[in-house]
Amino acid sequence: MDEIDVITKRAYLVLGPESSGTHLMTRMLINCGCLGDWDKRQHWDSAPPTDQTPIVWRRSYPYAGQWPHLSDLTGPLCCAGYNVHIVVMSRDWRCMAQSQCLAGHVRGLKQAYKNITTAVITIAQHVQMYAWVGIIYEELCRNPRQTLIWLDSMIGLPTLNHNTPIRFANTKYDARTT
Repeated sequence: MDEIDVITKRAYLVLGPESSGTHLMTRMLINCGCLGDWDKRQHWDSAPPTDQTPIVWRRSYPYAGQWPHLSDLTGPLCCAGYNVHIVVMSRDWRCMAQSQCLAGHVRGLKQAYKNITTAVITIAQHVQMYAWVGIIYEELCRNPRQTLIWLDSMIGLPTLNHNTPIRFANTKYDARTT
């Protein structure tokens, strides 16, 4: 009897507060061989995948002014037979808060810090039943290759392409006050 290769469909969900580095991590996973979108528009929102693998789906918290429940993303993926892996992004809160203000996500720093706190709590409550890892934006920018090697050892990656252009954006907040 011939051996049958079982291909496990893999889905990577990249989650984090707004301005935490979810765009960068998603772009890196796309460069590692995942199908998906790294910009604001996520085509899996309108039609979750059924056969494509591996895929990446990015979700910032809040998303479009809402606080999505993780099951809204994982449910369709699990029903379609995907093995779900979650990457949770974080970043220096001072820089995240200032970036949220400059991007127009919030009206002020007080709201930004409130949103970051809510995002961290919401994500932490939802990821516990999945394979998940946390990535710090600053470390990802400093050591992208090592971060991807570590990520691969934790949840597996299609390939280890670490050639994504990286711009460390925290320095523009050094002169600002919180």
